[in-house]
Amino acid sequence: ISIFMSLFNVHINRIPYDGEIKKITYRKGRFNPANSPLSFENEQNIIDIETPEGWIYRIVQVAGVLARRIVCRIKEGEKVRKGEKFGLIMFGSRIELYFPGNFLIEVEKGDRVKGGEKIIGRIR
Repeated sequence: ISIFMSLFNVHINRIPYDGEIKKITYRKGRFNPANSPLSFENEQNIIDIETPEGWIYRIVQVAGVLARRIVCRIKEGEKVRKGEKFGLIMFGSRIELYFPGNFLIEVEKGDRVKGGEKIIGRIR
């Protein structure tokens, strides 16, 4: 699931599901528009989280053309809770969510989501 945030959106990032931070990997990169095909080259922060049920999901903070700073306020080994604020990307950026196959996605392409309010999906 890829969520693009324009200059007019709130850029605060929240934890989608309870778990423990297993690994955080920062990757230097370019600053292409976050909604372009070239954004895979952009600066990224990759966060792997293990749920209490034992499955792993991933959050990727992707910088954009104007977003020159990724802020991540969590650390490896830390326990996190659904809805908790963990960071932000400064302006014109994207969040990617990678879930295992037992996840039922409840959003569709083009849906507008609001952090802490819109349900992205559920565990089957």
